[in-house]
Amino acid sequence: MDRNQGASILFAAAHPSGSDLDRHGIEVMNVRSKSNVFWFLVLLHAGCATKSETQSPAPSEHEEFARYMMEGGELYNLHCANCHQHSGKGLGKVFPPLDNADYMEANLSQVICLIKNGLRGEIVVNGISFSEPMPGAPQLTHLELAQVTTYIYNAWSNKKGMITLGKVEVVLQSSCE
Repeated sequence: MDRNQGASILFAAAHPSGSDLDRHGIEVMNVRSKSNVFWFLVLLHAGCATKSETQSPAPSEHEEFARYMMEGGELYNLHCANCHQHSGKGLGKVFPPLDNADYMEANLSQVICLIKNGLRGEIVVNGISFSEPMPGAPQLTHLELAQVTTYIYNAWSNKKGMITLGKVEVVLQSSCE
């Protein structure tokens, strides 16, 4: 691939049709655009690497975390943002916040189970009682659960670090019904 082809692909990835506009009418990159750019750069690097570089054993921890965050953000937008909002602030006294939520900080295993199985009944977050049912996402794979959990535990003001596939599998086997 020559430089002009690469620039054209990068531009197309960053500016897909239907891009979001901010309140001033300026095009902004949405999550899908960011994902396209991320994967383009990964593929570009792979195409430019020497034979010895392409035989590296595994992505670095930083690259893996970045991939979890990117994929987790897409999953969050698809399955969670309608109720918990893109800002993670929740919706009044109807849907609880995920950003700076005391429940999340104290209950990682339960949060993983809630994402998978949903919740019926009351939950108290930051001293406020919420009773709207939360549908589960049983169709998510264990990897997708790790990615969306990593995202919600590191987006906004949350900074817990990567929630690994291994951690999610242990929780699902031992804690979830």
